[in-house]
Amino acid sequence: MNSYYYFDENDPSTEKVLISCHGSVQELVTLNAIINLKRLFDKLKLFFDNHLLSKNVYIEFIYTGNPLQFVIDRQWNFIIARHFNMNLTLERNMWNLSTFGGAFSSLGDYYNRHAIIAGRLSMTQFQLAKEMGNDDIMVRCKLYFLLSLAQLGKPKTAIKFITYEYNKAQIMKNNFLMDCAEGTIAKIKSLQVIKKNSTIEHNLLKI
Repeated sequence: MNSYYYFDENDPSTEKVLISCHGSVQELVTLNAIINLKRLFDKLKLFFDNHLLSKNVYIEFIYTGNPLQFVIDRQWNFIIARHFNMNLTLERNMWNLSTFGGAFSSLGDYYNRHAIIAGRLSMTQFQLAKEMGNDDIMVRCKLYFLLSLAQLGKPKTAIKFITYEYNKAQIMKNNFLMDCAEGTIAKIKSLQVIKKNSTIEHNLLKI
């Protein structure tokens, strides 16, 4: 059995409060982390009741085990490592697809086959975002797909669904998604101008 002590003296003249507790080495580490946070913020009310604020706090923590031989929770470590590696792989795949998707989407302004590929990539990204549980990225993937739909000659349908996503974001007060939706609509409108100009040029060449 070992003991750990912590003292916090605000005013030597005020009442002293002793908090005594028992636990393991792991719990002691957690307590020490909390105390370090308390020192950082210098607000005891984050961790103790308000009635202790004006008193001097003394903590006695009696723990079992040797702190120099910290016991590793290997099962929990495996769970965390697996979760970390899985999400790292998903994010890596997501950003790789985003790079390719952006490239094909740029060419999709002029070639339908590239717009089709960009749409397929955005659908794959949507599935990855769903696995990650990231709602914001899922909405952005929908916007990417709708942009490819506009590139394939269906701008009105695309704008209709983008407006729907914009209204949802507005209800949730998600300014980021609202900006994304507005940006996609602006892109589609500029695309319509490009298509119109290219049609005029094509007709002039026939004359």
